[in-house]
Amino acid sequence: MSVLQAQRSNQFFLNSKGYGFSLIEALVVIALLAIFAVFAIPMFGDLTQNNRMRAQVSNLMGQFTQARTEAMRRGFRVTMCPGTESGCSGNQWENGLIAFVDIDTDGVRDNEEEIILVGAALTGNNTMRSDQFSTFISFRYDGASTTVDGNANPGSFVVCDSRGFGEHARALNILATGRIKIFASNESGSGVSSCEGT
Repeated sequence: MSVLQAQRSNQFFLNSKGYGFSLIEALVVIALLAIFAVFAIPMFGDLTQNNRMRAQVSNLMGQFTQARTEAMRRGFRVTMCPGTESGCSGNQWENGLIAFVDIDTDGVRDNEEEIILVGAALTGNNTMRSDQFSTFISFRYDGASTTVDGNANPGSFVVCDSRGFGEHARALNILATGRIKIFASNESGSGVSSCEGT
């Protein structure tokens, strides 16, 4: 019996409807799937991080807008700071934030000052930092971003993930008027130069 005849009689090399796929065909499919996985898995990881970044920045913009709107609606200064319902703490905004009616305009929440917003911590080990707004940002009655003494206070926040500073990180640029613009962190006008702020 020749090798060709042996292969023809061997069920692993047959490709008839009675036997399904041959061993060679199965191996080719597995090899193609492995090659596809090598390229697809990193792309899927980037897609996940991009979607997370987009959702977080959109959510943060909504929170800043809500605080600014409340300041204009109430006619009182509204301050946001990194922290929880128990108060402001540190400068790591990624751990959560609060917005409160800052009656004494000192940038620190006192027990009698009403909390109007609590923002959850960022997921995915993402960070959010700012030099200008390291411990608080305030919006006055006309919606402008302001210092404790009432002067205009523009600045930027930077949100980074594990890919670091660059085209994937985002900057939330707060104008003196209180309006917010979003930039890629390395884009001209972003106001930031690293994942720690300016």
